[in-house]
Amino acid sequence: CTPGSTQYAWLERDLAGVDRTRTPWVVIFGHRPIYTGNSGPDPHLGQIEPLFMKYNVSLSLYGHVHNAQTWCPMYQGKCLRDGPPGGPWVGPIHAVIGNAGQQLSPFPPLDNRTAYHAYEHGYNDFVANSTHLTFTFWSDTHVPHYQFTTYQAYPPPDRKSPPLNSRHRTVSYSGLFLEKKKKQPSQLP
Repeated sequence: CTPGSTQYAWLERDLAGVDRTRTPWVVIFGHRPIYTGNSGPDPHLGQIEPLFMKYNVSLSLYGHVHNAQTWCPMYQGKCLRDGPPGGPWVGPIHAVIGNAGQQLSPFPPLDNRTAYHAYEHGYNDFVANSTHLTFTFWSDTHVPHYQFTTYQAYPPPDRKSPPLNSRHRTVSYSGLFLEKKKKQPSQLP
């Protein structure tokens, strides 16, 4: 997926076409991670990372590596601010969520960019409304092991379109193969 390729052009068109007044958070799912352990960005997959910044991708989730890990908000291998991934959105938050099954993958030595890592089976979910996204890593015994919340202005300041209406919808996702769960209209704030 290199600049100039058909796949890169498709990804850029897709990201550019997102109406952030209707979709305030953009989450990318992939198989092979851009970051893993203490390495990254991957020399091949890292070539799409500039698109993540250009189009304000909120969260990027990956499998392939069979463990759980998340980093500080990062771009081109550098933390965009000190500390864990929660707080105001400053850049993409990358997470490996490959611990739902299969034999676990050991961790290489980790560096200070890692906010959380777990060598255990489990799953994850996230809940989002127009201004807040909360992501949780769970153990396979349904105990929350790590959670962060990031937030942003709504609509994001780089988008000029006014909101379609003032109602906030909450959407949640759960699991490695994520299933969309919608609240009923009577449950909307």
